[in-house]
Amino acid sequence: MISTAQLSCMNFAPHILIIDDNPIAIRLLSTYLQELNYTCLSASHGKQAFDLLSNYAFSLIVCDLHMPVMSGYDFITEFRKHHEYDLIPIIVISSDDKEENIIKILNSGADDFISKPIREQVFVSKIKALLQKNEIQKQNIQNSAVKVLDVSNMHILYCTGEDSGFADTLFSQSSCSYTVLYTAKDLFDSLYSLQLSIICVDETATWVFQRYQRFMNALDASVPVFIVVSQGVEFPMVDAHVGVIYKHFAPSYIMQQLTFVASLLQRNKIQHVNSLKKALLRSSFLFERVKEFECGEFSVSILHENYNDIPGGDFYEVFELQNRYTLICMGDIMGKSWGAWMYVPIYLAYIRSTIKFITARNISKLLQSPNKLLHMLNQYCAKDLQLSEVYTTLTFVVLDNQSNTVVISSAGAISPLLYTQQGISDVAIHGTVLGVDVAALYEQKEIECNSGTVLLLYSDGYSEAIEVQSGKIVGNQKMKEIFAKTVQQNSRVTTLDFETNYMNMCDIQKFNDDRSLLVISRK
Repeated sequence: MISTAQLSCMNFAPHILIIDDNPIAIRLLSTYLQELNYTCLSASHGKQAFDLLSNYAFSLIVCDLHMPVMSGYDFITEFRKHHEYDLIPIIVISSDDKEENIIKILNSGADDFISKPIREQVFVSKIKALLQKNEIQKQNIQNSAVKVLDVSNMHILYCTGEDSGFADTLFSQSSCSYTVLYTAKDLFDSLYSLQLSIICVDETATWVFQRYQRFMNALDASVPVFIVVSQGVEFPMVDAHVGVIYKHFAPSYIMQQLTFVASLLQRNKIQHVNSLKKALLRSSFLFERVKEFECGEFSVSILHENYNDIPGGDFYEVFELQNRYTLICMGDIMGKSWGAWMYVPIYLAYIRSTIKFITARNISKLLQSPNKLLHMLNQYCAKDLQLSEVYTTLTFVVLDNQSNTVVISSAGAISPLLYTQQGISDVAIHGTVLGVDVAALYEQKEIECNSGTVLLLYSDGYSEAIEVQSGKIVGNQKMKEIFAKTVQQNSRVTTLDFETNYMNMCDIQKFNDDRSLLVISRK
C-alpha cells in the first residue's frame, strides 16, 4: 500500500505497478524501487491490476507469471489489447527461465524478462533502461505532434497579378514560409510539388479566375483557399469552399486567422490518421516487425518496416502446408502510405482464398509450383477492375523441409540474392507484375540448399533509398556488397544482421518508402 503523501507525488515520480501474489516479493521489489524515489502500487493478480489501471497512470509494470484469478500470461495478452497502454513497458519476473518460455513471454507482449532469484543491480538497471526508453518514445510522439502543428511548418501560396508588395507585408511578421506566384504554370507546378497549408488568391490574379474550375479540380480538398480583396469588393466565384480576407485588416490579425484555420485542419488530419491506425491494429492485416521461425533445416527471418510508422504497400504472409512445405509470399504495391495499404487486404484475401482452396483439395502439385499459383492470382487480379490498374510485385517462396530445396517464382520483383560456397549470385526470375496481362506466364527456379546456403529477398525501400552525401540511390550492387559482408560475419544470418550492416555501410538519414527483408538460411 502507499500513503496519501505518496499519492500526491504520483504526477512527478515514476510510478510502478507490481503484480505478484507473494507479499514478500512485493515488499522486496518495492524497497528497491522506493530507494530510487519511485512510487509503487501492487496487485495480487491480473484482474486487480486492471482495477488499478483504470484509476492511476503507471510508467511501468512488473509482473509475475503464476498467480491466481488471472495469470501473468493472461494479463499481458489482455493488457496489450488496450491500445491506450501501448507505451507502458512490462517486465516479467519468473523462475521459469527456459528459452521457449522466455520467447513465449516476449511474444505475448512483454518488453523484458528477469529470472528469479532477483538480483537488485540487474532489476534496477532494467527498470531504469525501460523507463528511459519509454520517456524517449513519449518525447518523440510529442515532438512529432508539435512539428505537425507548428506554424513554422506552414507553407502558403500567394497568387497575385501584380507585385504590389502586399504579400511581403502580410508575411513579414510570421515565421511561416510562402511563395508568391504570378502565372498559372507556377501555380499548377506548386500544387503537385509542395506540401501546402493554405492558398491565397489576390483579387488582381485574373489568371486564376480564368482557370478557376481547373484550379479547384486540381487542388487537394484539404487545402483551404482564401480570396484576398479590398473592402467592399465581391466575387461571384466565392462559395462555401472558399473564404474571404479583407486587405484593410492588420497583417497580424490576418495571419492569426490563417494560422488558426491551418492548425484546425492539421488537428483533424491527425485525428483521422489515428483512427485509421486504431482500425489497422484491430484488423487481421497487421504484420509483425520481426518474424523468425524454423522450418526443418531452414531458418527464416523476416523484417517489415512501415514508412513514417504509417502502413503502406509492403506486405508478407506465411503458410504452413501439409507439414512438409512452407509458403512465404512477399509483395509490394506501388504507391505510399494509406493509398497503397488500402489494396493490401484485397491482395491478401485473394492469396489466402487461393491457398485455402488448394489445401482443402490436397492439390500437392500446386503447392510445389509457385509459378502456377502466381498464374492463378494474376488472372484474378487482371479481371478485377479494382486491381487491374494497380501495379503490384509479388514473390512466392516454397520451402521443402524434406528435400531441403527452395522454389521461387516472381511477378516483377527484384531478383533475390543467393549465397553458396561459390559466392553470391542473382537469382534471375522473369515475370510480369500482377494484373497487367491476363495471359502472362511465370517461371520458377528450384534451388538445392546445402549447409550454409543463404537466400535474401528485399523490397525497393532498401535499394531505392537515397544516400545523403552522393544524392544517389543505394542500388542493387551495393545491396549485394552488404549481403556479402553479412554472410561473412555471421554463421546464421538474420534480417537484423543485414539491417545493421546496411545502416553502417549506407549514408541514409531517412527512408522514403516501406521496406521488407526476407532471409532464408540452411543450417
